[in-house]
Amino acid sequence: MNRVILLIFFLILLSVNFIRAEEKTNQIFLISYNFTFNKTPQDIDIWLPFPPELPEQKLVNYQIIPENIKANLIYDTTFGTPILHLKNIKSKEIKVVYIIKRREIKNNLKNNQTWSPNTSPLENFIFKNYKPDVRTKLNKLVQKVLINSTSTLDKVQKFYNFVIDYMTYNKHCKGCGKGDLERILKEKQGNCIDYHTLFMSLCSLAHIPTVFEIGYMIPENKEEGLIYGYHSWVKVFIPNIGWMPVDISEADKHPELKEYYFGNLDFNRVCLSREKNFIYPVIKQNGKIIHQYDLKIIFKKLNN
Repeated sequence: MNRVILLIFFLILLSVNFIRAEEKTNQIFLISYNFTFNKTPQDIDIWLPFPPELPEQKLVNYQIIPENIKANLIYDTTFGTPILHLKNIKSKEIKVVYIIKRREIKNNLKNNQTWSPNTSPLENFIFKNYKPDVRTKLNKLVQKVLINSTSTLDKVQKFYNFVIDYMTYNKHCKGCGKGDLERILKEKQGNCIDYHTLFMSLCSLAHIPTVFEIGYMIPENKEEGLIYGYHSWVKVFIPNIGWMPVDISEADKHPELKEYYFGNLDFNRVCLSREKNFIYPVIKQNGKIIHQYDLKIIFKKLNN
């Protein structure tokens, strides 16, 4: 009798753990931008990243406090990324709260499974303000890396592996985080933006479309707290597969996840923008950027 009870208890425990594992593929996050100005502001405008709607991300709700602040959404002309514009602010304390639901992206490349197949490719990454020798160096790297490559998927995987081997993660190096290709090729180190700028540039020269995304990583072991830094990743368009995510800097920092981050993306993150240089707010008074304020970005995990 005792054996039967123990067996039933064991089966119940297994089923509970299975359900928990099944449920842990998505999460709802509260992201709060808390502004405190040094003195009561007059006629201040704020432009703030606004979570884009994606197959793996849904904006459940958002709130501006105080509620009498005038606001509207404007859209980037390149990617259609939404930007929240708060107008003529006169409150010393302001909160902008986003409720975002994220799900994990799992892409079974071995079975050639498709996801988001109806999404049209965006334009390739565009080179701007670089000397001709930068593009020449990149072209040589592309030719070297893609020897005997045939399929787009094979090319993308070779670029992915190359960037991991080529770069050293260092978020404190001088000039890092700007996506400066000249510096990246010379110093071979940087943060997530630098990794993904190099990857996107290589893909562009191989005529493979990419999309940059930036937001915040949410700690797995905390239910709430402050967010101290941004994180970026990339989606690359592959025929018969669709938009496939890669997170190259995380793969380099965590070699045990190298295979996972090629085609998969965990849900412990939120995307706030598809613009490389727009993750933190821009605040202006009478048309001039000001910095006399305190900003705390807070996350909280909510029950689904």
